[in-house]
Order: sequence, then structure tokens, then C-alpha cells
Amino acid sequence: MMAPIVAAGRFCVWSCIFLIACSSLPSHSDQSISGELNAEDLCKVQGNARISVESSTLAAFRNAIESGPIYGVAAAAGVSSCSIRSESGAVLIEYHFKDGGRLHVKRDPRIEYTEQIARVRLAPEKNPVEILAAAERKAFGENGCGIDWQNSDTWPVLGDPKVKETLFYGDLCNCRAGFRRDASGRVVELMLRSAC
Repeated sequence: MMAPIVAAGRFCVWSCIFLIACSSLPSHSDQSISGELNAEDLCKVQGNARISVESSTLAAFRNAIESGPIYGVAAAAGVSSCSIRSESGAVLIEYHFKDGGRLHVKRDPRIEYTEQIARVRLAPEKNPVEILAAAERKAFGENGCGIDWQNSDTWPVLGDPKVKETLFYGDLCNCRAGFRRDASGRVVELMLRSAC
């Protein structure tokens, strides 16, 4: 009987840590971070975009992403560019890598939504489920968000039936993870989303 209580307690602790790292100031704040970024930092604020989030909060969010398994796999060839922009209150970060891959990250604190979508050409020896399970633990703690890695749905992608998408679902935070394989069976996309 204690195991579910302990698991729920751990989930709450890790969720709070994750949410604190990813939270923003109220939306009426209009502080530009462009002058506060390290000069050697590849991530640049797009155009005249103003991000309504403290630079320390953004740095914590970026650190959580950049120390995660999805970024680690996607950035193996090196980062060629990175941009930050704001869209309807959400912060979007786009990483482009030297091998042509990219990583799209979105955080909308109003609805507590976070997504990572990596366009990659995963090496055949890399297991996408292992990478995604590690990303789940990184975001939600050792017990993750309850994704059932034994059950999945797989179907052809609309507009390109040769590409297959496999999705796994969690029972907390409306989380889900998935990957896509091209016609040759190679993994070309990794995805993790949650809203809690």
C-alpha cells in the first residue's frame, strides 16, 4: 500500500523541480533577454522578439534540455545554430546541427506544456525506446510519467505512408513519447510531450 504513496510523492517532488525550472514570470513581464545571453552562446533571440521570461529561468530550461538524452543524440555532430523566439506566450528553441538534424523545443507555462521533437538519422545500433525512456526519467524522475513501454500504437504517417510512427502513452501529465521510421526502417524522429 505504501509503494503507490511513495511513487506519488516522488512524482510530486520531481514534477515540482521540473516545473520550477521551466516556469516563467507572469505574462505581463516583457523583459528582453537578448543582452543577458553569454556572448559565446550560440542561441540568439530572433529578430526583435522579446521573451517574457527571466534569463535564469530560460537558462535552467535550456540546461534541462541540453543535458537530456534527446539533445545528446541529436547534437552528436555538433550544433550549427540555435535560435529562441516567443509565440503566443510560449518559448520556442530551435537547434540546427552540423549533420542536418534539428531539435524543436517548446515550453508554454500557461498550460504547462513541454515538447521536444528531434529530426535525426539515428544510428542502427541506437535503440529509440531506450533514449525516450531515459528522456522520460530525466524530465520526471526515476519513475517517469508512467509511460507503458511495452505497449504502443504504430501507423503510417499521413501524407507519407512509407513513414511509420510509433507512440507510447503515459498515465501522468498527458505524456507521450514516440519515434518515426522512414521507408528503410531507420529512425528519423524522436518525440516527447507532456502537459501537467
